[in-house]
Amino acid sequence: MLTGSRSTTEKGFRSTYDFNIRIRASQGPNAWVTFDSIFARGKLTAKPSYSCARWSRVFIFNETNGRTRISRVENNAGDPLFRRC
Repeated sequence: MLTGSRSTTEKGFRSTYDFNIRIRASQGPNAWVTFDSIFARGKLTAKPSYSCARWSRVFIFNETNGRTRISRVENNAGDPLFRRC
């Protein structure tokens, strides 16, 4: 779980560039996605010394009013939340 306030987290994500986005598997409303993020040093509140993180996440989608949206995001079973690039 990421730590820090919503304000701190939002500032960190505004300085982020995501790339290398890969859909590894999908089933029903779930998709396992991996991607890398580059950000200003000190902006990842859980690891301030990092400037790049490799993420492995499961996105759960739902449909509302004919639009598909992300309803929540979870860790991929067996993977850490993120690793250093």
